[in-house]
Amino acid sequence: MGRFWGFLSILLFLFSLSPFLSGQKPGEKKEESDENGGSLSVPENPDLNRILDKAMEFFSREKWEEGIGDLQKVMEGKALGVEDRFGRNDPFKVYYSDNERLYFPLARFCQNLLSSLPPEGLETFRLLVDSKVEERYARAKESLDEAELRRLFELYLPSSYGASVGMLLADLFETQGRLGESLLVRDRILENFPDPSRKIQVRIHLRQAHISALLGNEEARNRHLQALLRLDPGGSVRVHGELVPLSKLGEHEAFALREDLREGRSEEVRGFSAFDFIPLWEFRCEVKDPYGLGKVSTRNSSGTVFFSGRGGIKVPDNKSYRAGLPLGFVRFHGRWTLLIKDHLRLVGLDEETGKLVFSWPKDPSEWKRRSRFRPVNRMMQQSLSYRNPAKDFAQQSVSLRATPNTTYVYFLGDFRKPLGRGGMEGSQYRNSLICFDTEKQEPLWKVRPKLKDGRRLFFLAPPLSLGSWLFAPVQVGREYSIAKLDPKDGEVLQVVPIHSGGSELFLPPPVPLRAKGNILYFLTNSGGVAALRAPDLELLWFRRYETWDPVQPPPKAANPRRRSFYGVQKIRQRKFFPYPPILFGDLLLIAPTDSDVLLCLNRFSGKVEWKLPRFERGPRVVTFRQVLGPSEGRIYLVGTMLQAVDILTGKRLFEVSLTDTLLGRGLALGGHVFLPVAEGIQVFDGKTGRQLGTFPLPPLEKGGEERNLPMSLWGRDGLLFASDEAGVVAYAVPEDFLGSVPSVLEAIQRRLLLEKKEEAFILGEKALLGGEVPREEREAVLDVSRRIGREFALDLAARGEVDKALEQLRRTKVLLQKFGKGALRNKYLADLLLARIEVLEKAGRSNEVRQLLEILDSLPSSTQKRSALGRPTREKEARK
Repeated sequence: MGRFWGFLSILLFLFSLSPFLSGQKPGEKKEESDENGGSLSVPENPDLNRILDKAMEFFSREKWEEGIGDLQKVMEGKALGVEDRFGRNDPFKVYYSDNERLYFPLARFCQNLLSSLPPEGLETFRLLVDSKVEERYARAKESLDEAELRRLFELYLPSSYGASVGMLLADLFETQGRLGESLLVRDRILENFPDPSRKIQVRIHLRQAHISALLGNEEARNRHLQALLRLDPGGSVRVHGELVPLSKLGEHEAFALREDLREGRSEEVRGFSAFDFIPLWEFRCEVKDPYGLGKVSTRNSSGTVFFSGRGGIKVPDNKSYRAGLPLGFVRFHGRWTLLIKDHLRLVGLDEETGKLVFSWPKDPSEWKRRSRFRPVNRMMQQSLSYRNPAKDFAQQSVSLRATPNTTYVYFLGDFRKPLGRGGMEGSQYRNSLICFDTEKQEPLWKVRPKLKDGRRLFFLAPPLSLGSWLFAPVQVGREYSIAKLDPKDGEVLQVVPIHSGGSELFLPPPVPLRAKGNILYFLTNSGGVAALRAPDLELLWFRRYETWDPVQPPPKAANPRRRSFYGVQKIRQRKFFPYPPILFGDLLLIAPTDSDVLLCLNRFSGKVEWKLPRFERGPRVVTFRQVLGPSEGRIYLVGTMLQAVDILTGKRLFEVSLTDTLLGRGLALGGHVFLPVAEGIQVFDGKTGRQLGTFPLPPLEKGGEERNLPMSLWGRDGLLFASDEAGVVAYAVPEDFLGSVPSVLEAIQRRLLLEKKEEAFILGEKALLGGEVPREEREAVLDVSRRIGREFALDLAARGEVDKALEQLRRTKVLLQKFGKGALRNKYLADLLLARIEVLEKAGRSNEVRQLLEILDSLPSSTQKRSALGRPTREKEARK
């Protein structure tokens, strides 16, 4: 009892000292944001806000020229006259919002303000800028300069030439096949251009109805057709030379719905024709238990580690999101190579054979040295380890940049854990970015950037190559940003903040960037998703996404008494797995790890097209954690049930109950859904939801150890890969694997992997005798056919089929005599002669053996040949 009260008094004493240890003054009120990682805040500039207030004051006093001058300075980035590396003086990188949900650049707010001016104010604005706009528009129109047209549209839409600039820009997008962007530009003209003429409105609605029909958007098409009827009830338009009344326009073939032309509808890759998978090869990582889950520890059983610091730190526990390592694929010397991060080592494996192509660092001792780190203490090492399943989906992934001469691989390394002080605000993980040259098989550069204020960049994921630059999601303190890097040396050229705070976790599960066209999409999993235009990283939109569906009961509020703690607290994550944004046509799907809502957004405007709840309460609770796809225009939600959802409409197509416990991430491929379970993989028809069966994933060796770790399924080009935290195994369906192959040599090698030696030899023999082998591959095909023929003959002899073995050797000899050249031909013929002797020995035909040995001795340099081929020179004497 005395020991208990002594321990309690020590805890109370440490709790009283915590404000001093954390740098907080006694009696000072701690902000709520310090407790839970900070409420989400977006980039703002108080100086620009003061200038805007001043401009609006001028407008209220009808001093149009002074107010317009201030607004133009803000829009052109000249209001403060000081460049800011983070873009906080740039109106295209500072946010504004009408509803604190969907944010746009501050320049958009200024433009809307100018468009809403009364006639006298609008006339003053046009008198000030029309001449300048006319001159720039003429030059841009002549050269069809997209960047200049876009800038004129963003800055001077309320001018007299704004509608013309927008129409030309939309037409330019349309000719390039960027239909979604053309729709967005014309909608902006209808919404924000102050005084569009009736002719312009008719032209815009007509084009919008036509494009909407091409994209299969019936609602948008009908809306624009109705607007045309309101503008001109009895009017008509000429379509392909035919005069069509507006009331009959919807019946014309040019305005018929064409869902088959919707971008992304036909995107699909090859799947599997059957599901009798056989293992091809297996790779095991050096670190068998990277998360320390195999060790049973009595310490820290509560999941909280106490140490001095300002506030507590919450991290996902090591059992959240366990689903195996991410894989990458690169074309290397004409063959596909699989890339995997073995802890801090980059490994390249041949996709079909599993042979090691390259590895860095090459020296194992150097790799082990790089893996070593010095934690603050043992308990903190367990809690803040840089290997965590929540982080590994992005941190252990790789990215690529292909050039005519080589392919560069980017990955993260040199991880450092945060110090045990400063709490969430003052601590941060640290790492470096490495560029690896696959041709030279050595790093090109490695960077650990530091900003001028001393803060370091923490790379959340490897960078994305887009155009001539690299773009990486980074964290600077508690601020989520995108960094622009020079691919030559990794120099950081620009860092643009997206938002800060937004999550109670010290490091929410990061995901890689995604891009389409010149637009980057960044999902932070901390309350926000952003779209930025490359290469200048100007904001297109930012959304503070919904975290729960209003239709469902709101989540329970946290107990305030349990929110104050000091130390590291491990929290089990039970929402969506980490997934990067899914791009499908003009849609963007996000499944944030901190949200109970699956959102489908318009990727150009950030507006919600449809949304679905992650969990539903009814007769039974239905929850989802995985989002698979897209596949054939569908995505699949996986949890307690399997649901198929049409991407374009958000309609549920079917749902199937799942009874078996899932063992990791599934895969949607080729019209089927594959889900890992303890017995193997369950396969479902992607169109009907019918379960096709449970198929085993056998071990590589008979009687080998069964895999029971959570895994991720990956599919590519007829191969299935099952990766867990300790390695990866490749599987194939024999019919698919031996199907369409690009060359005879590769077809032979695939049959060898499946132990089909006879088929492999027959294929090589037929191709050589039939003249189907290209000249550059003939020597390689002959060599592999010779080796197969010899090995298969010895296998036949071991089974007692001597006559077949001798016939096999004869056929192999025919190939060598017809296609072999030079000294190698004689060497290989002698090798076949020795193989024939070995076959005859097993059959007990000693007379024929003696005759062949005499023939062998009569060959030139027979003693050296027999010695080189593995037979001792005294063999003949011993046999006599």
